[in-house]
Amino acid sequence: MTVIESLTRRSGRIGRRQYWLGLAVVTGLNLAINLLGALTNPLVGLLSLSCVYFLFCLTLQRLHDLSLGARTLAALLTIGTMMIGIGVAILYLRLAGYLEAQGEYGAQSILVIASSPVALAIISAVSGFNLTFYALAIWLGVAPGRRDANYWGEGAS
Repeated sequence: MTVIESLTRRSGRIGRRQYWLGLAVVTGLNLAINLLGALTNPLVGLLSLSCVYFLFCLTLQRLHDLSLGARTLAALLTIGTMMIGIGVAILYLRLAGYLEAQGEYGAQSILVIASSPVALAIISAVSGFNLTFYALAIWLGVAPGRRDANYWGEGAS
């Protein structure tokens, strides 16, 4: 199977080598799209949503190689989403406490500050969603797959 096939198929299995190669391609593509979007039109950055689909396909095929399925991915995404919610709540409460102590701003300014790109980047880092993704990516790239056939096909190399 070629890298392009592994980026677009949701079925089947891929090995560790194919996974790392696909991950490198998606990372490079996402970087190029975001750089192009920053230099030209920010709407070009919306193309990076295609990278989310490619990552989904890679992750699913690698989970298949480990004899796991989409339910495992759904559970991990749910945990990551819950971490984002906790991160938003922590940031909101910390900002509210800070602004209340300063006494300069009203409750409306909390929402303005919390919705800024810098605050959203902090939320993402604080929430642990990125940590969850990185841990999953490393685990998928390091864990040996099953050599024998399973529900999703023959063993990947």
